[in-house]
Amino acid sequence: MTHFPDPATVDIPGFSFELPQGWEIIHPDRVLFCLIHQQPGFSPNTVVAQERRSADLTDETLMGEMSQYVASLKNSRITAQQGGTNSRGQDWNIVEYIYDHEIGTLAGSLAILTVKHDGVADTYRFHSTVTGQTAAQDLRTIHEFLETVTLDEEEAER
Repeated sequence: MTHFPDPATVDIPGFSFELPQGWEIIHPDRVLFCLIHQQPGFSPNTVVAQERRSADLTDETLMGEMSQYVASLKNSRITAQQGGTNSRGQDWNIVEYIYDHEIGTLAGSLAILTVKHDGVADTYRFHSTVTGQTAAQDLRTIHEFLETVTLDEEEAER
């Protein structure tokens, strides 16, 4: 009998973060969870998903996939992108963009944290969407949230 996790199936690394004031966590289908700031109309949000990939995953591959995603959106434009290792030794790739949606112009941020361990690469996708008069402040709140994401100590030592 094999179990999850064990050396053959490899556990998913955990992480911690600070929940922005006024935001809550909800649990939609097919993702780990969603952070949302409930408001009338559109609510700023960050959807968090996880995917296990091959250990040979590169930043170039991720950035290419992220750029393809943005290009698939209506009237989209990348406004910023960054990749590399942060001061805590975590591998991040981030693309920010704007695009047209049926409710108006939306701003998005797609940030991917990659954790390579035990012959695999686990990616955590933080997909954020904002709009309206509070979009700039909401993006700052999301940036602040992303800066608090920290791999659990056990994972960081791998």
